[in-house]
Amino acid sequence: MTNAQQVLTLEVKDKKIQDLFVDLHSRFDRVGKVPSSPHVTIRGPYKTPVSSYRSKRILQRLANQPNLRLSGVGRFELPDCHVVYLSVQGEVLRKVWWKPDFPIHQFGFNPHITVFKGDKEAADRVFEELSNHTVDHSIESFELKIDVIGQAVLNFGS
Repeated sequence: MTNAQQVLTLEVKDKKIQDLFVDLHSRFDRVGKVPSSPHVTIRGPYKTPVSSYRSKRILQRLANQPNLRLSGVGRFELPDCHVVYLSVQGEVLRKVWWKPDFPIHQFGFNPHITVFKGDKEAADRVFEELSNHTVDHSIESFELKIDVIGQAVLNFGS
């Protein structure tokens, strides 16, 4: 894998949140992109492979303070698409956060689970649908993963 960049993600394993993604796929995947699994990108991209040691240290920090919570719906625009997301709160995320392509001083601290990428009209429909529900849910189960942009590589349990 030459020039492949890795990121660390937290794949959310809670059934309620996974069921939401199944529902979104069935209703909106034909008009945009719904990620295959709910996850929060917390670090990267890295220019060199992520070591097992580094990943295990980050997982230990997360396991010691697992208070992660979904807390609302948001959206933003990228040059090529509109993004709808579920906001994720958790002070421990500040301790492990490192996203050089989106530095906090420029973009703020906004951990989230992307639920949809597409054109403005489709994003409006997804945003409206999610806004009709109360999104306040504790994240009880997750796995730390090393992903090659778009392709899962290695899991590390939670």
